[in-house]
Amino acid sequence: MRIRLLTTAVLLLGATLVAPSTAQARDLQIFQTESVANGPVSRQEMLLRTASWIRDKVPYSQDNSTPHVNEFGSYRRDCSGYLSMAWHLSSSLSTATLPSVMHQITYDDLQPGDALLRRSGGVNHTGMFIRWEDTARTKPIIREEYQTGRIAEERPWSNSYLKTFTPYRYNKVVGATPSPVSSIGQDVTGRLMRFEATADGAVQLSEQTGPASTSWQVGTIDPPGGVVPGVAVATAADSIGRAYYFARTPNNKLRVGWENSPGSGPWLSATIEPTTDLESIETVQPVGRPTAVIDARGKLTYFVRTSDGRLFHGWQDQPGSATWHATIIRDSAGQAVQLDGDPMVSQDVLGRVAFLARTSDGKLLYGRQAAPGTGPWVVSTLAATGIVGNPSVGLDVSGKLVYFARGTDGKLQHGWQSTPGADTWQSTVVPATTDTDGVETVQLAGDPVVSLDNSGKLTYFVRTTDNRILHGWQDMPGSDPWHATIIRDAASNQAAPAAVDPALSTDSAGKLVVLLQSTWLYQHAPGTGPWHLGAISG
Repeated sequence: MRIRLLTTAVLLLGATLVAPSTAQARDLQIFQTESVANGPVSRQEMLLRTASWIRDKVPYSQDNSTPHVNEFGSYRRDCSGYLSMAWHLSSSLSTATLPSVMHQITYDDLQPGDALLRRSGGVNHTGMFIRWEDTARTKPIIREEYQTGRIAEERPWSNSYLKTFTPYRYNKVVGATPSPVSSIGQDVTGRLMRFEATADGAVQLSEQTGPASTSWQVGTIDPPGGVVPGVAVATAADSIGRAYYFARTPNNKLRVGWENSPGSGPWLSATIEPTTDLESIETVQPVGRPTAVIDARGKLTYFVRTSDGRLFHGWQDQPGSATWHATIIRDSAGQAVQLDGDPMVSQDVLGRVAFLARTSDGKLLYGRQAAPGTGPWVVSTLAATGIVGNPSVGLDVSGKLVYFARGTDGKLQHGWQSTPGADTWQSTVVPATTDTDGVETVQLAGDPVVSLDNSGKLTYFVRTTDNRILHGWQDMPGSDPWHATIIRDAASNQAAPAAVDPALSTDSAGKLVVLLQSTWLYQHAPGTGPWHLGAISG
């Protein structure tokens, strides 16, 4: 794959240009997903991190000199090292020191990513709660490293064994992560960043002045004429924590830009030639909006629909590398998949990159890697029909992939994997009817976005035909029924205006954040309203 580096870099906020070290980028294997060490971490990320040790078949050991090293860091191979890795701590704590970063909760309050700890009545031990095996909530499913001669695994505990443990919650857990395929990301310092293609074809960056700040600074990081105006820009973090953006160019290529170092500019950019180099050599014409996600091996990957409805997929040669490879995604019969909408991508609970996209007959095409970080692709068509626009995809607290999509009837379709990581799906229609602050049925006009809130409930946001925002959430984490309201500004009690589809993220304090064109909304406190409306300005 050819990549042409631009000879200029756009300086952001007075930074000076320092040439990136390609050798350093090539050698670094540790990457950040959405969290930073000792910072807030989502339940979704905890599930992905712990799944990596089960994938790697990590054997138990208390030897500090032989830690397990993978894309999520270097940690001791025992129970507390496993939990330290899951919570993205800066080092491997012990069962004696873990209480310094967590607080006690009740059994009834256990959610995926919480801990069970025993420090009396036998050998000290800890494991991570995943879900309940039974509806009576007596037998938990736990991920753990627990005994010499065993490997990291997920297994059920009996109720009698459970009662010898005390439940705890990490002090900095957050329920939400940026909606996959979003134009919003969080840098390594915890600041939110939003990338936009302006009317004159420049890339504009709006970023918080500090973590969880209510003030923003705005600047141009790629000059006018470089990208297609008005087409959404995708963002993701690379293997060394640098923020990247992906956009389409006016001459049918892809523009990629990145921070010179994690959390700071200047910004560098390059043009990616849309040419395959895996099975054969072919140059394609990208259309629509690109999407990006990091894979289980720490490589950035991108996806974009082509002019003839195929799915073009590219990835870094090595984590942090400036060399890219690409292919056309094919099904098990060797046929190129055909799309009518843009792909939405995410990692599943097993670390496999997965995509959902609308087909020409209004159905959803689902595809996933055969194994974490590698093809071929397993592709199938879901039962949902009458889909318009693009779906939103994410993970629920149990680790199931979920989607929300608008139907031709203006209603909201919701689907989920039958079990975490499964290729079988179930679906329903979520009524677009408010039951908080009045009862009203609305018609939907935009593409929905989805995430978890601070409590672990799935939440969605979608624009209505009269340019308001319908916001819905589960009654309990992982459980129906659904509640909904129209978002209002706390100061005026007026519905927040939304002329464009919302973009969704969470700030470093765990509050959900909705970004519109030149305004934004944020929760009053993590997991709860009222909502505050503000301007995004430099």
